[in-house]
Parts: sequence; structure tokens; C-alpha cells
Amino acid sequence: MSYIKKNATLFIFFLLVLSILSLSGSTIYFQKTMTVLNDNIKEKQHDINKLTSKVSILEINVERMEDEINLQRRIEANLTEQVTGVKILSKTLENEKTVLEEAFFETKTLYDDLLIEFGKLNTTYSNSSENYAGLQKNYTRLYSDVEDICAAAVSLNITDCEDY
Repeated sequence: MSYIKKNATLFIFFLLVLSILSLSGSTIYFQKTMTVLNDNIKEKQHDINKLTSKVSILEINVERMEDEINLQRRIEANLTEQVTGVKILSKTLENEKTVLEEAFFETKTLYDDLLIEFGKLNTTYSNSSENYAGLQKNYTRLYSDVEDICAAAVSLNITDCEDY
């Protein structure tokens, strides 16, 4: 270095020291910056992991809720079918009730008519019984009279009385 002047050497040495210091300073600065950035990235990664697990839990809850909603829809559809069936059965039973009530009233009317007819027949039977009893008394009297006449006819020598 003898051919380079001392000022230039000092200047180059100063530049070398300046370069070393700036390199050291920038290294320290970037290391601190990178450490902060790395910590921030780790924190954000941790937050992302938390959010991802929360989203997974929410997805599971959404799936469970969708399953419950589908189950409720199926139950509702089944109940709707059952209600429709019950309504149809209710209408059918109401129609049958109406038919049975009409049949009941017709039967009751027929029963009442038959009771009236039975009463008339019973009255007629009573009258007939009384007439029969009267006729039987008349028959008994007539038979007694015929026997008396036949007995008197024997005394008159009429033998054909038994034919009457």
C-alpha cells in the first residue's frame, strides 16, 4: 500500500468501517424487524388456527342443525300426512254418522209405527178375544139349546136331530 496515499487509505478504511457498521446495523435492524414480523406471523398463525377450529366447530354445528332441520321437516311432513289422514277419517266418520243417524231415525219412525200398529193389533186382539169369548158363550148356549131341542125331538119321535 505504499503507492496509495494515506488519505486514500484512511478514506477506504473509513468506508470499510462504515460498510461494516452499516452491515452490522442493518443486520441487527433486520433481525429485530424479522423477529417482530416472525412473532406477528406466529400470532396471526395462532389466530388463524383458532379461527379455523372455531369455523370447524361452527360447520359441525351447522351440519347438526341442518340434520335437525331435515329431521323436523320429515317429522312435519309425516305429521301433515297423519293430520290429512285423520281429517279424511274424520270426514268419513261424520258421513257414516250422518248415514247412521238417518238410519236410526228411519228405524225409530218404523219402530214407532210398529208400536202403533202393535197397539192397534193388540186392541183388535182384545176385541177379538172378547168376541171369541162371546161367540164361545153363544156357541155353548146354542149347543145347549140344540141338545135341548134334540132331547125334545126324541120325545116327538124325530131321530134325525143328531145331524143338525
